[in-house]
Parts: sequence; structure tokens; C-alpha cells
Amino acid sequence: MSINRAVLPAPLYTAEQTQVLDNTAITQFGIPGIRLMQRAGHAVFAEILDRFPQIESLSIVCGAGNNGGDGFVVAALAINKGLRVQLVCVGKADFSSQLSGEALQAWEQLQPIIGNIEVASAGAELWGDLIVDALLGTGLTGEVREPFAGVIRQINRSHKPIFAVDIPSGICADTGAVLGVAVRADITLSFIGLKRGLFTSEGVNYRGQILFDDLKVPDEVYDLVTVDVFRTTESDLAEQLPARERNAHKGKFGHLLVIGGNSGVGGRPF
Repeated sequence: MSINRAVLPAPLYTAEQTQVLDNTAITQFGIPGIRLMQRAGHAVFAEILDRFPQIESLSIVCGAGNNGGDGFVVAALAINKGLRVQLVCVGKADFSSQLSGEALQAWEQLQPIIGNIEVASAGAELWGDLIVDALLGTGLTGEVREPFAGVIRQINRSHKPIFAVDIPSGICADTGAVLGVAVRADITLSFIGLKRGLFTSEGVNYRGQILFDDLKVPDEVYDLVTVDVFRTTESDLAEQLPARERNAHKGKFGHLLVIGGNSGVGGRPF
């Protein structure tokens, strides 16, 4: 059954609230974190195949956090599909030593086929037909530092389509601010909860088309997290702005009083 990930929910979550959703699904509802990561990777790869059916190669840029773990899953799926894959690992020289938790599990699951992938580090030429941004996730708070900043600038200069995993690297998940430098994505697939920063400030300009997948998290999980910020949906507008009669005119819709200017500063109000 196909999933329409272009249909977006109304609630918008902070990074902390999204983490609570994630932890609640794992601890209270028994969904292993690695399963959520696998679902995220499958969702990204499904959208790539659907939107780029002729694609032959991917450059997947990964950090050492769970965002990178999603990228490892995408890499394994792409290899199994017969695509050429370049995995760019950004961090310390001994990259795997930085991995932990689900990201480490995803890395270990990738090892049986790692020989079929070009594994590169920061600064490598990005030769894939499409770039998957799995570099930095929602936990970012301070300005992006090197070597991550340089890799982000390289991604933006590539003139390749860019698919961001959960959030474009360098965008603040809570405010939408650019934390020094950020990936300009063509498509962003957000997981579990839509991040506020994708709909505010510069996040709107950097996210590209926004998609969403709840990763099959039960509705009961969302009931346990209070949210107070929502997108304005078409149903909201329909409720607040009911259809007008076809013969309506301005006299039927109230009056507007504009007061402008002051003593010595006459003229139109701004």
C-alpha cells in the first residue's frame, strides 16, 4: 500500500518534544529504536525511488548521530537495489568509534556489504546523482563547526538534488534559524513529529518540499505529549472564512477604521 507522505499533520513539535515522542514509543510501547531507524531509512529510500525513478547513484553524507544512522539504512537499501553508493562519513578519523546506540547498530548491519560502497571522508567529491543529507539532526543547538560547515557548503555547491533526512543540516529544529550555515534541500522528510523550525524563519527557505512519516508510532504516544503550536490547515481556514454568497459586496462584511499620523507627522499610516 502506497503512503502519501505529502499529507502533513497539524501539530508542530520542538526538538525536545520530538525526543519525548521517540523515547515514549521505545520505552512505553516497546518499539525498538533500531526498528524506528529502519522505518525512517525505508521511508527515505521509497521516496527517492518514487521521485527519481531513473536514479543510478547516491552520495549519502552522514554524521555520527542517529541522523547518520538513518543514512546507513538508506545506503544498505540502495546497495541491495543495485545503485552505486558513496558514503561520506564526517567526524573523527576513526569514524566508527563515535557511533553508539541505534546508529552503531545500523552501522554494524551495513558491514556485510560495506565493500560494495565507496566510504569517503569530509572533502571528498560528491559524485552521486542525488545527495542524501544525513549529517546533523534535531539536536543541533550551536553554530555548525568544521568539518561539518565545509561539507554543508560543498553540498550546496554541488548543483545536485538534495534530500534531507528529518531536517536540513544546520537548521535549528525549534526556531528555523540558520546556525551559521545550512543545507538547502529540495526535499525534506520529517519523522514522528513535524519540527517547528521547518515552518518558521529561514527553515521555510531551506527545507524544500516537506514530507512526513510517523514511522507507525501509535496514536497513544502523541496523546502523552502536550503540544501548543499548530499549522493552519485548509479546514481551519474554511471554518474561520466561510464561503461568501455569490452576490456579496463590501457592505456585508463590516467596517474598517484606520487611524494614522499625529501632530506634525501627518500622512498615510504604514
